[in-house]
Amino acid sequence: MGNVGLGPNSLKPSGQVELVNAPPVLKPLIRRGPDLFGSTRDREDLSAFDSQSAMTSLTLLEPESPIWEIVTSFRGRSERQIRARFSLSGAEYSLPITDPQWEARCKVLGYGAHTNFSLLVENVDRVFLVVSLEEPDFSNNPAGECFKTVVGVILLPGAKEAPARD
Repeated sequence: MGNVGLGPNSLKPSGQVELVNAPPVLKPLIRRGPDLFGSTRDREDLSAFDSQSAMTSLTLLEPESPIWEIVTSFRGRSERQIRARFSLSGAEYSLPITDPQWEARCKVLGYGAHTNFSLLVENVDRVFLVVSLEEPDFSNNPAGECFKTVVGVILLPGAKEAPARD
């Protein structure tokens, strides 16, 4: 058999959605809040899952105007940490971000709070956060707790719908 040529668009990963089709695919998956995984805390006690299991360990959010904070890690290390601060149906959250691509995008930011504008995210862009429950941690609570973390930031450039005109 001879050489087989593959063009740049000939193979696509399963589940890939074109940008223009992403909003209607994501819309039914968006969590409206105010709670995430059963509470408005930044973590869940492991005992909360004794009576009922976590239905899911991932959820998708679309906060209105997230603030990107660069802080020193809360976990006792003196390393830089990126956090997403946002409101979800009136509940306030500040969750660490572990998405490597978003961390790279935030490298230009100094310590403090930054708006989307600082990261060249436009008003017409949509920003989604994928939040996960981490594995149980026993360092501060011997009964165990699962922290909530932003594991993915999805940016859809120009995807916000224009407001309806009368």
